[in-house]
Amino acid sequence: MVDDTCHTSQPVLPPELEQEIVETAALMMISFPLMPMNCALELQLTGRRFREWTMPFLYRLLHTDKFFVGRTESECIEILSKYGRRTTHVYLGLDTSKAITILEHCPNVQDIVNWHEEIKLSDIHPSIQKSSNLRRLSAFLEELPTNLLLSPAYSSITHLDVMDWMDWDLLVNFPNLSHLCFTDSYEIPHVYDVIDRLTHKDHGCKSLRVIICLYLLWGQSADARFIKLLLPDTHVEHEAEWMKYSNGGMDFWEFAERMVFARKGNWVSE
Repeated sequence: MVDDTCHTSQPVLPPELEQEIVETAALMMISFPLMPMNCALELQLTGRRFREWTMPFLYRLLHTDKFFVGRTESECIEILSKYGRRTTHVYLGLDTSKAITILEHCPNVQDIVNWHEEIKLSDIHPSIQKSSNLRRLSAFLEELPTNLLLSPAYSSITHLDVMDWMDWDLLVNFPNLSHLCFTDSYEIPHVYDVIDRLTHKDHGCKSLRVIICLYLLWGQSADARFIKLLLPDTHVEHEAEWMKYSNGGMDFWEFAERMVFARKGNWVSE
């Protein structure tokens, strides 16, 4: 009788430990936007089980427009059904139906970016409601009815980037909101009045730790939490800035938070 047992002097790791090691490596090796050099290709080619453990990390971030390119709708649905629960960051493109498809299959999304006015937040609100983990939102809010904005779907938000205008007094209803960003424009003629309302000792949003105003070139608030920033002008650069967080880097939120920390510690003078 032939002995088919594989004898090896190399130690064999328990499957659970091996999987944990591979998944940790995949998390460290994969960054976005995906390219051949940063998709853990070597790890995927090591073995079938290695590929199976690595694949979910490739869909941790989804860019709606790019995800559907070169794939049929059925192929997209198949991928989303298999890996959608591992998606935590979503960039919505120009197509509302595709945005809804993504959100319907990604119940654990934590970070949503909608920089296109063509996609109305009110249209995709039912899909957003299916997520209980939403922490970061960058979107146009003016058209969203107050009753929807104050629904449980947005109550867990910690970082809010307002692309247009909103009723700022409503922010007191966001118990977890720690970071706020908005852009100086004609729609906010009295920026510092808004800041005063948000930081009011009795009636302001007490949970706020950082308040960012983009492209504001005049004046200054006495509140240490208020930061003026200039971000890149091009859309591609904005996308790259957003991806820093998902890649484990320092994004503008963390940069502003460090500035606030330095101010409160009297380590900087302005």
